[in-house]
Amino acid sequence: MYWLIVAREGFRMRVCTVRGEDAMPVFSREGDAASFLRVAGLEDGWWARETSLGELVSLLLGPYAGVSRILLDPPAGDAGPPEGAAGVERRAFVDHLMRDSRAGAAEVGAGR
Repeated sequence: MYWLIVAREGFRMRVCTVRGEDAMPVFSREGDAASFLRVAGLEDGWWARETSLGELVSLLLGPYAGVSRILLDPPAGDAGPPEGAAGVERRAFVDHLMRDSRAGAAEVGAGR
């Protein structure tokens, strides 16, 4: 599972992006997402939300296909969203998630 910083925009979910919407922070632990949220000053209306692998892939191939980098577990520093972190290219991250998804499905199919 992964964690995203999200807000409700009408009936839709808005995912936090940084660097002019060029990068999306993605977290492996809720506490790290919550710390980032506080330091970035996004507490009002934003929260850390658990997301499945499939939902994350759908977001990155759909409404957030314009994001070019994924910031994996970015630190919650004094400056808020990290401007210096390089991150992972979005397509490479999606490919990684899809490989993980297929490997998990194969294990289930094999009775593991």
